[in-house]
Amino acid sequence: MRIVHLAAGAGPMYCGACKRDVALARALRDLGHEVLVVPLYTPLRLEDPQDVPIGPLGFGGVRAFLAGSRAFRLLPRRLRRALDHPFLVRLATSRAKAVDASRLGALTVGVLQGLGGPQSECWEALEEVLRGLPKPDWVTITNSMLSAAAEVVERVWGVPCAAYLQGEETFLDSLGDPYREQAWGLVRGLAARCERLLPTSRSGAAWWKARLGLEEDRFAVVPPCLADAGSVAVAKPPEERRVACVGVLAPAKGQDLLVASAANLAPSGGWSFVIAGRTMDAAYGRRLLSAARAAGLRGKVRVLGELDPWSRRWLQATAGIGCVPSRIPEARGLVALEFLSYGVPTVVPDTGVFPEVAERVDGTVLFRSGSAEALQTALESAARPELQEATEWVRRAARMREEFSPERAAEALLKALGSPAAT
Repeated sequence: MRIVHLAAGAGPMYCGACKRDVALARALRDLGHEVLVVPLYTPLRLEDPQDVPIGPLGFGGVRAFLAGSRAFRLLPRRLRRALDHPFLVRLATSRAKAVDASRLGALTVGVLQGLGGPQSECWEALEEVLRGLPKPDWVTITNSMLSAAAEVVERVWGVPCAAYLQGEETFLDSLGDPYREQAWGLVRGLAARCERLLPTSRSGAAWWKARLGLEEDRFAVVPPCLADAGSVAVAKPPEERRVACVGVLAPAKGQDLLVASAANLAPSGGWSFVIAGRTMDAAYGRRLLSAARAAGLRGKVRVLGELDPWSRRWLQATAGIGCVPSRIPEARGLVALEFLSYGVPTVVPDTGVFPEVAERVDGTVLFRSGSAEALQTALESAARPELQEATEWVRRAARMREEFSPERAAEALLKALGSPAAT
């Protein structure tokens, strides 16, 4: 089977959706299928780009942002096209900060309007790129906010499309009025044009089915997966109460809940906390540091910036407890999967994909989402000797890498598309 996958680049960030998409592409290739990844908005920033088939940029984020303006339409077509050059796109997005959904309503709706909207030239650019590629059997789309691509695919190739559903509902629900309802209305119509819709969990499938009002047989679960096999050896750390939290610093990710829990746990002795990730909201980052100082946590809580891939893996592999305190339902939960793949007991909210992860891998400790008190209790539970036993770490890591391997996710995708696992 030949598949073209449309992936949304995230500028200077290591993006969880990109990592999952590329891991699936690798696994599909290993199973004997042909896959080409076509990035949209920005080139993909990958930790390990080896053996990843990447096509040309479908359209750039600079063009998408400017396309609705009168000044843009006055530019010669050749100059408008030059805005998609990867160097210019990287330069323009190199200092990207938080994406405030409430300020991007018009752009989101414009993109969803496809060939009939103000960003039509972007979709025409994608059409030009696709016409230069071999015809695939399927086109997969990274999320429903890019499902207007189905119209382009129909014009170019007439092949079916499948759209992943992996967390974009939080962004759509955060759009300001009147764009929220407009965007959801467009997503409903565009999703109906996709042959398959691919959530990451059973609960996600039920939620999307109700929200979109489509038949159950249109949905097929493609579970989250580890993006790599892990390059740090599993070993029980010397400090079982050393908590690591990795992820972009933003209110939705809930690091403030961890700081509040740390204020109560640190005085009991033996506890330390490391929070690492790119700061997407500078004011929120300052509040975290202020809260830690006010609670007398100097030396007990460290807030780091974004780590390089090797340093991040080392932090995760040598933590005593992993923590993902997110306030929003996580569709992929990649950071938690990575902690567990090193055997590290991991505390996660009771929403999104995590209850289904907990069903399959022990050492996944759930807490009531949004509650600092419940998070504190879960952290204490994760420090129990039975979860910290060295042999349990090794067994947990092996179980995790088997249950959430890219190969297993790729097989679920192929089943959804009606193809055998290998050709």
